[in-house]
Amino acid sequence: MSNGPIQPCTNVGQPGNDVQLPFPLPDNVLCSLTGYTQTGSTITVAVVSNSTQKAAATISGTGTSPTAMIDPVSQTPVATFNSGTDTFYLTVTSVSSGVQNPPASVIIQNLDLTYSTTAYGGVYALIAEDDPASGDCDFNDCTCFLAWNLFSG
Repeated sequence: MSNGPIQPCTNVGQPGNDVQLPFPLPDNVLCSLTGYTQTGSTITVAVVSNSTQKAAATISGTGTSPTAMIDPVSQTPVATFNSGTDTFYLTVTSVSSGVQNPPASVIIQNLDLTYSTTAYGGVYALIAEDDPASGDCDFNDCTCFLAWNLFSG
């Protein structure tokens, strides 16, 4: 039995600069991005369009006890967008004392919420280690949820 995580943990999860979604977001669904941090670093999570390479939604935060991440545009703890017909990937960046850390390590999983043959919604949950090369490899530095709902209003 191990006495804790293997260090460094760069071989766990995906690199934070190009986090592929396990399944693409459906077309034309309402999406929301929310999360919290537990680190002294500033962590930013962005949902990036494959076609334009621009962020459709971004949240950012820092705090050593669970602290809500905030959308820099709306200044609220949730960023929303419509998926349109685009495909997306995620980026997770970490900055400590004004210096960007190497890419975070990210573990991601999804859950579709279905009834009969219709998927009415889904959630991608991700956890991140902010400094996998020299961190503590606890994957509790950032927890985010990218959720989608088939219908809005």
